[in-house]
Amino acid sequence: MITGTRLSLGRVIPLVIAMVMVLDVAAHALPAEWVAFRAWEVVTRYPIGAGHFTPNAHYENEDSFGDLAALANRPDWRAYRRETFTVDRAGFRKNPGATDSTVYKAIIIGDSFGVGSGVSDNETLAVELERETGRPTFNAASLPIDLRHLLPLVDQLRISRGVVLYEYLEREDLPSSSLVYTQPLIANERVFRAASVAAKVWKGFWDICPLTILSQGFYKRLEREGALPDDYGGNVVAASLRGGSRMLFLPSEIANFRKAHAFDLSGMLTMRDALAARGLEFRMVLVPEKHTVYAPLLANPPAEPSALYLNVLEEKLRAAGISVVNLLPVFRQAAAEQLSTGRRLYLDDDTHWNADGVRLAAETVSDSERKELTLVLKKQ
Repeated sequence: MITGTRLSLGRVIPLVIAMVMVLDVAAHALPAEWVAFRAWEVVTRYPIGAGHFTPNAHYENEDSFGDLAALANRPDWRAYRRETFTVDRAGFRKNPGATDSTVYKAIIIGDSFGVGSGVSDNETLAVELERETGRPTFNAASLPIDLRHLLPLVDQLRISRGVVLYEYLEREDLPSSSLVYTQPLIANERVFRAASVAAKVWKGFWDICPLTILSQGFYKRLEREGALPDDYGGNVVAASLRGGSRMLFLPSEIANFRKAHAFDLSGMLTMRDALAARGLEFRMVLVPEKHTVYAPLLANPPAEPSALYLNVLEEKLRAAGISVVNLLPVFRQAAAEQLSTGRRLYLDDDTHWNADGVRLAAETVSDSERKELTLVLKKQ
């Protein structure tokens, strides 16, 4: 009897382990869009192209909402909206109407603000700049700020006498010259490319499990109903604006407001000179965080630093001969003017700017270019 039991367990246990492994693989193979609340996690799952996103991916959601509402586990803070996100075959966000024959005159590099996280395809900075300037603009935001990645893309797009716009978010440190001009780690680029694709597919498959996401959603619901302790309350700060309306911030945004920054411009000078050698203009667009814009408008405003980081950075960049557009003064003025109307420049439930903020950024960049051109013509 004992022997029979042992034999049965010796067969059953491996069978159970095998079944669990099969179910785990099957759970990871489920489409991420079944459980995602926004585009970002879906389109970044398999970034096997040159860009940061899954080539040829397309996402649509009529009830998308922001990261802050999710981080805080507060469904009542969600601001539902329609979101579309389309990726080209190389892994970059695609402008509506763009084709393989589009002749680009500008490239945007930067982070998720430049990509357009939270806004639809027709509301990104690249699209708004096209409307303002009439200059076809390629959205390469999310590409590493590295000439080893940027220059081959410039060559591929056959851009000459154009503009490279670096959307720089104030929370980031300026990349040094060693970071913007790195060298390949492996001499054989073909082998390196194949290994990189395999690693990205492996990581994307195992990092995201729709079944796990569903389980986390159930766990969050138990916390909201008081069955479990609240582990999410400290993830987001809800502050009141003058007039009483609520605004959500990341705690890191509040900490960064008074953060001491280094001013290493070596990387930006390296970028400018390398691009100038190819006939390209390098221009920085300084983007403030949500808290920096709205800090003076809070019901209990924090003490301002003696000098705001982006304003000091603008002065140093201009002194170094780097073309720059600082969005902070324009955004603060617009935010103050909009306060009584209920309109905002950033998404209510997210860290990123909304379509109004993107549009204002594009208008400001375009106006700056026109003013600079006018000054050049006057000098001539």
